[in-house]
Amino acid sequence: MSTSPSRRIRIFAALLVTALGLPAAGSAVATSGDSAESPPHISGHRTTPVYSYEDAIWETVYVDAGQDTDADGESDRVAVDVVRPKEAAESGHDLPVIVTTSPYNSVIPGTHSSMRGAFDENFNRLTAPTEWLDNYFVPRGYAVAFVDAPGTFRSTGCHDYFGGPREVQGVRKVVEWLTGLGEAQTHDGKPTAAGWSSGQVGMIGHSASGINAIGVAATGVKGLETIVPSGAGGDLYLDNSSSGDPGGGHVLEMVKGSNGDQVPSPDPYCRETALPALAARAEDPRYVRNAFWDERTAIRSAANIRASVFQMHGVSDDRVSMQNATSWWKAIAARDVPRRLLVHPLGHQNWHAVDPSVHERLGEWFDYWLHDLDNGVMSTHPEVTVIGGDGERKEYSTWPHPKAKEVTLKLGNTEGATAGTLTSASRPKADRDVLVRGESAVSPKDLTKHRDTQAVFVSNPLGHEVTVSGDLSLTVRHKSTQPETAIHVQAFKVGKERRYLDAGYMDGEELCVGSASETDRHCVPKQDQYFAEVDDWSLTGTSAKRPTQLSVDDRTMRPHRPDVWSTSSFTIGTGEEVISKGQRIVLVVRVAPGGARTPAAEHELLIDPKKSSLTVPIKGRARSLR
Repeated sequence: MSTSPSRRIRIFAALLVTALGLPAAGSAVATSGDSAESPPHISGHRTTPVYSYEDAIWETVYVDAGQDTDADGESDRVAVDVVRPKEAAESGHDLPVIVTTSPYNSVIPGTHSSMRGAFDENFNRLTAPTEWLDNYFVPRGYAVAFVDAPGTFRSTGCHDYFGGPREVQGVRKVVEWLTGLGEAQTHDGKPTAAGWSSGQVGMIGHSASGINAIGVAATGVKGLETIVPSGAGGDLYLDNSSSGDPGGGHVLEMVKGSNGDQVPSPDPYCRETALPALAARAEDPRYVRNAFWDERTAIRSAANIRASVFQMHGVSDDRVSMQNATSWWKAIAARDVPRRLLVHPLGHQNWHAVDPSVHERLGEWFDYWLHDLDNGVMSTHPEVTVIGGDGERKEYSTWPHPKAKEVTLKLGNTEGATAGTLTSASRPKADRDVLVRGESAVSPKDLTKHRDTQAVFVSNPLGHEVTVSGDLSLTVRHKSTQPETAIHVQAFKVGKERRYLDAGYMDGEELCVGSASETDRHCVPKQDQYFAEVDDWSLTGTSAKRPTQLSVDDRTMRPHRPDVWSTSSFTIGTGEEVISKGQRIVLVVRVAPGGARTPAAEHELLIDPKKSSLTVPIKGRARSLR
């Protein structure tokens, strides 16, 4: 059975006490589910909802972040809303804590936020948040902590954005406070301690919240037993440079304040000095992996992790790529971190959009890691669950699929052909280079033909079904007419099929999770699998844009030499997709400006198919791609 170091220590201590016949100190470690020693919320090997959510205790504390990011001479404070069952407090039962952090909690005083409830002009809470975590877990013997990311809403300081070191530091201090370390105070400045906490902490979050959980876990903070990130990864550079918009992307949009997802900081120093400096660090030098991105690359510190990981990600996520999520998964797998993964075919959807009953599985996960209940979650559940494009579930022993093998598909192109070829057979005929011109917006209707603004390479129809599982990579020989030209590439499968496209809302039906209160109905519109006929589908969910002058290690820009051939090799994305018999693989190569210095139409890229290839991880008959 896989356990964290702190969990093994607690279980060993409980067994030692039992063996020596000594009285247990403090709350019991419920490894056996003995009802005589267990608190009322534990029944056998699971927690059960016995506490009133209506009567739950709400309190707001401000944790000392141990840093002064807004240069006001005072330590920053991180605002934390804690909700916990009143009955457990009255009976003296210490509780584990589930923490979720978000930079999106800002609201106009007196108005209602979709996630955080309503507040008065002094930011005192008027209503509970419309989140499901507290509704489901508080009655089951957990405390839930909602954290305003450092530098947002009620937390002071300057926001560091998406796993930055100062954001991670602030939330780490929250975890430490929950384990008995650190300092916090109430709204009126009185010191307060988390004496009701068992010292066992988990973190959960989607998107930015999940990125923060990964960052905090990578610090190795004691007491953090598990994290549950979804739509998150461990290397933001992959989404904002080599696999996103070269030199930018949505993270930089947010840092610059142009995204609109967050209320601008009211602090003049943050708004006028700190955040512009942060954006400048990200862009200088242009496109390359620099210190800004290194600070937001949690995989660099994966060796520190103590927590287990339950991860969920969508192959079609165009906000946080599957490649980014996979980089984190591979890093923790290499260190044998206890882990589970749910892969689904959708985009940047949250938990319940993918699985309406996911709270039950997460409940088992937290019961095991935070309440020490031996419910079999690590021994009976598969390491990897994959929901395919057909909506069906499959179980893997690891991910990518252990039987997936890299198959190299060579590019070919002949004079007068309407499209190039893509095959694993001996090098196809390639007697003509392909010229691609840039344009501002590319939305071709036909993915199987060359045209001025795209080069297309098409495989033969597959003779057998295969599965793509893992990283797809491209090696391409090219020369460009302009500096900072970017190769814009994406791989597709082409051929009609009916597939699971989205989680559609069901008219009049609701999903209710956990218990309700007078101000929190705990219900949201129910979603179900939405299917539709499609003609083609991306194998990786996102396209890749790669500046032609970017070095192999992503850290320098090579001098541009017009009309001189050079070679670029890079990962174009990560996929988990079944390709049916009769369907084809298509590689589409376009041209994108690597910056704003020259119009798109002035960029031209010449591709040499003879020395170019696409590598695809295939489970199944590789000969199908000949």
